[in-house]
Amino acid sequence: MSYRPLIKKSDFKIYFKFSDNIKDNEIDLHIRDAQEVEFFSWCDNDFYNDVTGTLTNRPQLETLLNNYIKPYLIASSYYKFLLWHGRNVSQYGLRVNNEDTSVELSDKARAELLADVEHKKNIYLNKLTQKIYNDGYLYDGITYTFYDDSNKSNPKNTMRIKQVGRLKLPKGKFDGCC
Repeated sequence: MSYRPLIKKSDFKIYFKFSDNIKDNEIDLHIRDAQEVEFFSWCDNDFYNDVTGTLTNRPQLETLLNNYIKPYLIASSYYKFLLWHGRNVSQYGLRVNNEDTSVELSDKARAELLADVEHKKNIYLNKLTQKIYNDGYLYDGITYTFYDDSNKSNPKNTMRIKQVGRLKLPKGKFDGCC
């Protein structure tokens, strides 16, 4: 599997506020993570290879890519970018640079931005999933099977909560507690 980015920095302005001053290398890592970690883990090898391959004579797949996959990848990349932007890894750990001309974004404000972007990312993924389902997983004469519900098992929740520290007394007895 060779890496071919499906989105680029200039695509972000369509969906989010994004500065031209951001260097390519500051966003490229997040684009690659969104595509190769999140998106690739969601679909199978055949679908991923077809989407990242040459889409000549593949109009349905190209439309799916442009209208559904790219918005999801942009939101996912932007989420990762916001999480890391302004934080640097050094030999002393994670550091934040302070400039004389700006004030650092508060943790609360960053959390609000992340929540907004994550919400949009989930909406784009839901739209993509619904579109693929509605199309019967069929694009340009190929039926993909990466989202086959019949093979999935739904494990039951096995976590149980038990009360700790209180004795069960016979009926009518009071232990003096609450």
